[in-house]
Amino acid sequence: MPTSRLASQAAATEPKTRQVLPDNEGSHMESAPQLTGGGGGIGFWWEAGVVKYLQQRYGSSMGAWQMRGASAGALTATLAACSVNVDKAFDCAQRLAQEHRLFERSIGLTGVWGKIVRQWLDEVLPAEAADLCRNRLKIAVRDMHTFKLVLLDQFDSKAELVDANLASAHIPFFLDWKPFAVYRGRRYVDGSLQDAWRGKHSDKLTDNGRSLVITLQDDKLDMGRFGFVKLKDPKEVKGMISSGYAYAERLDAAGTLARHFGTR
Repeated sequence: MPTSRLASQAAATEPKTRQVLPDNEGSHMESAPQLTGGGGGIGFWWEAGVVKYLQQRYGSSMGAWQMRGASAGALTATLAACSVNVDKAFDCAQRLAQEHRLFERSIGLTGVWGKIVRQWLDEVLPAEAADLCRNRLKIAVRDMHTFKLVLLDQFDSKAELVDANLASAHIPFFLDWKPFAVYRGRRYVDGSLQDAWRGKHSDKLTDNGRSLVITLQDDKLDMGRFGFVKLKDPKEVKGMISSGYAYAERLDAAGTLARHFGTR
């Protein structure tokens, strides 16, 4: 997954002029502000901090935004699309970590992260999540049959939306000891793996630069090569949320958010 080394290339980039464009994977969508969540593993919580600020700054107007995301960023975009309260999502995650005794496991999240994320999404997403996301949220996955990046935006149920998120975040073997995830009969892996190798986000994920991309932007939180999949204690996670929130505040003060999303 991409980490902070992508920051100078993709995070909070100014969008190109918005226009209606056909998409090879997914539905045709009208012009609207776009927000993209980049990959980053546990760095999801930093992205969630950005979303928390955006929710407070823009409120109900976010309901008209288009969303995209890959891997951890798919979770970010899904929570944003469904107006999930970030603090409540954090509380739920910490409770599940305790219930599953994650801090007592010598191998941390390895092999169990998938089922915990599934349970977490099932609890924090509203019953109407599929309706809120259909034709509006594009989740990036890597098709193992063609190795092409595919964007999913048709969700028949909340369960299917959860499945799409887990397919997008599927690091082979790490989530559940399996080499791939299965979604609607096809095999997929993490939607940001190639981005990590290339060192930049794909054009499909950024909609050719039209979407505002959020991905970890804090040198103090640099996690190194494998830190993005390491378990963090609650204090560290809260710090990540606060850092993301503060970053969004700085973007707002610089006028970046208003240029992209308009005023309240």
